[in-house]
Amino acid sequence: MSRRRLLLCCGSIASCVLALWLTWPRDSASSPAGSLPLDPPPGNAALIEQLSGIEHIPLRVVLDNLLGNDAAEELANLAADPGGDPGLRLRAYRALSLYPGATAATALRQGLTDHSADATGMATLYLRAITMALAAIDGALAVDDLAPLLDHSSRDVRAAAARALGATDSPDAIGVLRDRLAIESVSQVQLAIAEALRRLES
Repeated sequence: MSRRRLLLCCGSIASCVLALWLTWPRDSASSPAGSLPLDPPPGNAALIEQLSGIEHIPLRVVLDNLLGNDAAEELANLAADPGGDPGLRLRAYRALSLYPGATAATALRQGLTDHSADATGMATLYLRAITMALAAIDGALAVDDLAPLLDHSSRDVRAAAARALGATDSPDAIGVLRDRLAIESVSQVQLAIAEALRRLES
């Protein structure tokens, strides 16, 4: 890591620590000793910092500068780590959408396998990120992977699958979307399917 990047990282980390210290409760009863985690998640510190935003993922150029040709593999490993920070894993899945290719596609399909059986908690968030990322990088090739999620027990996952199928821009998705629309009873999912069909049939 260059001296300039190291200084930028250190400055950003110092600012976060200062802000946390200023806002942390001073009441000893509400802040028992040892309750504030002092150590950052293990791994590539610069990558972890870039994936620590709440509502965004880094630009590809930023990740390429940090990780070079290993970017997709690093993100795939971070996303797949069952002991990793859930927020970092979520954003790693989303960031894989920036790296079309076999490494990202394999990692995302493995993510579908790992999380499809769960209907609550972080698994549903992972699935929603994975569906859109896979649609973005594999297009029509992702239809067969995404279609089964239209039957998922989570309405949020079904809606995400519908949006992702629309994003594939593949006519092959029309049939499965229409089949699901015929039996779907949740308005949230019905709307997502209708929007996907409008996109595909326009």
